[in-house]
Amino acid sequence: MNQGEEVGEHRTENREEIVIIFEGKAIVNIESKKKTVFQNHLIYIPQNKKHNIRNESQEVLKYIYVVCPCFRKIPDRGITAI
Repeated sequence: MNQGEEVGEHRTENREEIVIIFEGKAIVNIESKKKTVFQNHLIYIPQNKKHNIRNESQEVLKYIYVVCPCFRKIPDRGITAI
């Protein structure tokens, strides 16, 4: 992601997200709380949280994100479902 670019504010609804920063520096905004993150940082974003990632440095930001569904327990059957 180049300088000044951003993902765009969004929600991952009933999914959790993990972001890993490989190179550069970013501003992560989760539900209006801002944090500066750097290389080798891992960010956990819980389900249904509004969030955005923005590159405010002069370096290229390299990162990866993983999104996975949240599971819930079905009480009377003892099974897990998406």
